[in-house]
Amino acid sequence: MLDLFVFCCALLFGHFNVIFHNESPIAAAPKQQSTLEILTTAKTATKFTAEPISEGHIRQILLAGLNAPSARNSQPWHFSVVTNKKILNQINEAMLAGMPKGAPASPRKLGLADATVAIFVYGTNNLPSDSFDCGLATEAMSIAALSLGYGTKIVSSPTIVLNGAKKADFDQLLQIPKGYSNVAVLLIGHNDKSVDTTTGGSTRSPMEQKVRFIK
Repeated sequence: MLDLFVFCCALLFGHFNVIFHNESPIAAAPKQQSTLEILTTAKTATKFTAEPISEGHIRQILLAGLNAPSARNSQPWHFSVVTNKKILNQINEAMLAGMPKGAPASPRKLGLADATVAIFVYGTNNLPSDSFDCGLATEAMSIAALSLGYGTKIVSSPTIVLNGAKKADFDQLLQIPKGYSNVAVLLIGHNDKSVDTTTGGSTRSPMEQKVRFIK
């Protein structure tokens, strides 16, 4: 099954809006990794540089999401691609404003305001599997971005604001069709090599704890 998944991921390289802003000279992506290496060793990005990402690579990443599997081939997703820092900051500020007053300050983590590219993943609610299918599309795009040498982070915290009281305003800002709700946001950028992501990275349970082979 893993071999089939790896093969499908290797082949991945609609429905989306692209909101670009302040294009700069494009830096080359770092050295590419194999799909299996990405699946077994990749770490969540903790800091991005200011280097931009080419539109060509963004479209390759989006194709991975658009070709993800879905129940009954329903393709329940919509992607809005944002590089406009003003929009990202606006949503980030709305998230901060919605935090409970007096809540203890949490350590600074990579967020919307830090992303070079943010892909807002929206989905319908027509089938029980719609959110799961959008998750598959999000992961496919993350793997595609990693295979091109970029760093990624998938966040779900923006859903609280994007699907909240001001949903209509954010839907208009991100050009979201009617009948869709936010599921996740994929943050993409060039990894800052000065940050050690391995030492402080979260660990995974060994296979013996999570897998049973039934023969």
